Order: sequence, then structure tokens, then C-alpha cells
Amino acid sequence: MTEPQRVAIASPTWWRRNRLALAALLPMLALAVGASSFRYATIYRPTTFSQGQISSTASQHFVASESFGEVTIRRDVTISLTSIATDRAGSVTAAPGATVHVVELAFAAAPEVPLTQCVIELLDADGRVYGTAGGKVMTGTARDATAHPECTPPGAPGPQLDLDGTVLPPAGNPRPTSWPVTATFAMPAGVTPVAVRVHWGPPHFAQLPL
Repeated sequence: MTEPQRVAIASPTWWRRNRLALAALLPMLALAVGASSFRYATIYRPTTFSQGQISSTASQHFVASESFGEVTIRRDVTISLTSIATDRAGSVTAAPGATVHVVELAFAAAPEVPLTQCVIELLDADGRVYGTAGGKVMTGTARDATAHPECTPPGAPGPQLDLDGTVLPPAGNPRPTSWPVTATFAMPAGVTPVAVRVHWGPPHFAQLPL
């Protein structure tokens, strides 16, 4: 009696066995990409300096809007580099191993533009950022008045911002349409600054070459 011939049945491939799970992954992948894009656009970019207005000359017309809830303010100011010097700055000298750099800027803006609470920084060729608050030594008992320079003239800052972004009426004298600003830095000896950066918080900033 002849035995029945056996036919080998190929087992399903890995792709075939898992086709339902793979199909379910597609919408999950789309959701993950969407969530990542949302975090990048709404969290990461607004908290990093991602929107620079970088000039190739000694002047930059900086225009940027900033939102505080339902309140939006607009900054419109021209920033120009007047000079940079490596020298003693009055009663301020560099700490051991550092060098003082004094940057002179000129600002020009309409009196109603809010420009208080700015930050001025130096950048080196490797992109390292240096602020104005450290690396300096004061003679005697003087305090470092250069630690936090203002981008507005003394006694005439113009309009200021409340915590919710509300623009408050100007305090003091009317602000002129142009004025000088001085920023004093201490950088490690041998490090050369290549640019000055001015901002009122990320993501926008103005940058001028030195």
C-alpha cells in the first residue's frame, strides 16, 4: 500500500506573522513625529537662540515681536558697533588670567519702543558665550557697576514691561532717539572675541561682528 505523499507547507515569514502589529505602528509613528515636531516648534525653539538677525557689518536693524499671553510687543531698534578696546575700564581690571574688553555700542529707536532688560554678550570663534558679570576685579571697595549694563540711557529708560507683558508708561525723562551703551567683559587671556550679541531673551537676537 502506497503511503500518501506529504507536502511541505512553508511557515509564514516574519513580516507576514507580524503584519497586523506593523500596520498598527504606522499611526503611532506618525503621532510620535507630530509630537516631536510640536515640542521642537513650541518648546525647544522658543527657549534657544534659534532666530538670529546676524549682520556682516557694524550695524544691525533689529525687529522682533515677543508674546506674553494675549499681549504682543514689538522691538524695533538699530544697534551699531562704535568701538572695542582691550584696556583697563576705570576701576575695573581683569582677574588673573583674563583680559578686559570694553565694547561701545550705539542704539537708535523711537521713544515708545520697550528696550529695558536687555543682555549683551561676546562670542569667541568657537561659539562660546561670555557675559558681563564675572572675571573682573574692583579696586578698593567699589562694586562692579558694569556687571549688568542697560541698553537704555540712565534716567530715561523709556517704556518698561510688567510681568504680564503690559507696556508701562515711561519713567523718568523722555528717552532720546539715539544714545551710547557701554559693556565691559572679562575673557580668558588669549581668547579673541569675534562678535557681540544683544537680546531680550530667546529665540531672537542681534549679532554684530567685531
